[in-house]
Amino acid sequence: MASVAACGGSGKSSAARVDEGRQTFRFDTFGDETKWTDALRMHEVVATVDPTTALAVGLKVDADALPAAVVAGIRGGTISLTDPATTVALLNLNAVVGVKGTVETIGGTDRLTRVGFACALCHSTVDNSFAPGIGKRLDGWPNRDLNVGAIVALSPALDAPTKAVFNSWGPGRYDPRFNQDGLNGPQVIPPAYGLSGVHRITSTGDGEDIAYWNRYVGVTQMGGHGTFSDARTGVNVTNGADDLISAKLPGLQAYQLTLVARLHAPRAIAAPSSPTPTSACTRQAMRWVNRNQLEFPATRRAARPGSIGPRR
Repeated sequence: MASVAACGGSGKSSAARVDEGRQTFRFDTFGDETKWTDALRMHEVVATVDPTTALAVGLKVDADALPAAVVAGIRGGTISLTDPATTVALLNLNAVVGVKGTVETIGGTDRLTRVGFACALCHSTVDNSFAPGIGKRLDGWPNRDLNVGAIVALSPALDAPTKAVFNSWGPGRYDPRFNQDGLNGPQVIPPAYGLSGVHRITSTGDGEDIAYWNRYVGVTQMGGHGTFSDARTGVNVTNGADDLISAKLPGLQAYQLTLVARLHAPRAIAAPSSPTPTSACTRQAMRWVNRNQLEFPATRRAARPGSIGPRR
């Protein structure tokens, strides 16, 4: 796999490219509002959900994005966590991990007019240092609390059979091929850490590096603007007339390669401020854990021909 320094090519330093990738990972929707707002009308749903409900389905809040007045209001009870208006306010602060909202003041009231999703939605969590579901970001940790299917099933644009499939997945599970092959087979959301030195990270060996998977997810799952095409799997998808993904892939990959593998579940209250040095043997063991604990044995399915998913 390419090293962090080799991920570029535009003359940017490694540090600058990693910083750019961090921003992409946390906040970039690649224009997927076209899918989630224009087609699925998820902004209508999100605007009716209060923070308590949002936390219950696994959404996370970045405590570092909260101003002191908001922190004091939550602790003192003057800011309600059962009011959907608080959710809109948190989105306006860019404080909901992996969710990017556009808030406009209409008739004197803040309204959520567009919503999109970033990589961090599924592949980040928080350390719960402020409250359950609210804390400092843990990038790369899989959000095993997130009930993606139940959230998407709230879309008023989906038919009943599709909603039933999404509702069958449960927390921490997602099928990255259902919208391509129509077969229902969710997998446990994988970590985005510990990928340095892991060659061909997908279960079928597709793609040479993380950028392959990032493009696949960015285009076919998130609905970002760009093109994904793979003759081997027969997947060919183009969204929009512009490309908002390709230029972001080198930085995104560079950042992901800096995310160190962890052996402990992300339910701990706090993560260490810096990674503990590990031996080559330990790093190898952690990579094995990452690859092999992605699905519970009782629910592991046989691979579908041409299926794409994290290496197990």
